[in-house]
Amino acid sequence: MIPLPSVLAAIQTSVTGGFALAGLAFLAVFGTRISNRIAQKGQS
Repeated sequence: MIPLPSVLAAIQTSVTGGFALAGLAFLAVFGTRISNRIAQKGQS
C-alpha cells in the first residue's frame, strides 16, 4: 500500500500547482484586457 502522508503531499502539491497556474492564466487574461482598454482610450 502507498503511505497516506505521501498521497496527501502529492495532492497538496498538485492543488497548489493548479491554483498557481490558474492565477497566472487569470492575470494574463486580465492584464491583456486592461492593456487593450488603455490602448483603445489612447486611440479615441
